[in-house]
Amino acid sequence: MSCAFYLANMLYKVTVFDKNPAPGGMLTLGIPSFRLEKDVVNAEIDVLREMGVEFKCGVEVGKDITLDELRAQGYKAASISPSALRSPHLLAFPARSLKACSAASTFCARSTSAANPAIGTKCAVIGGGNVAMDVCRTAVRLRCRGHLYNLPPQSGRNARRRRRDLPRRWLRASNSVSSAPLSR
Repeated sequence: MSCAFYLANMLYKVTVFDKNPAPGGMLTLGIPSFRLEKDVVNAEIDVLREMGVEFKCGVEVGKDITLDELRAQGYKAASISPSALRSPHLLAFPARSLKACSAASTFCARSTSAANPAIGTKCAVIGGGNVAMDVCRTAVRLRCRGHLYNLPPQSGRNARRRRRDLPRRWLRASNSVSSAPLSR
């Protein structure tokens, strides 16, 4: 999106190919609305359209159309921006083989779609920082009770505010997580 803005601002004709049904990628699919309102992202997309940027959604470059085909259609350059929603590597820990175990970006993307992820009533979030907090806050909104493991020390007003949004039972410290307390 940023690349499209700057190229259009330099008066280049820009086409954005997105494999998703709507443009925006991680901004619309992977970041929960309590963190980034979808109306704000959609307004930015509208600005890009007004600048002449064309969006072709539901098209996966490399699968639905190749770079050679794009060159044959007259495209002179390409900026490749692979999705951050692509299956990231999960940490190596015993519980990673559980059916419901997923990466944070995958969980957040599913939670912003019409069909919320089926996480049950208990879950564990392993990690720390803003993304882990987003997952925890999303899980709370899905009425899940759980724990956040390995939360690194965070300081500042925003960190305190995010932690305040979570029930105390979420905030735990641990050196290891096993699959024993979790169900398949």
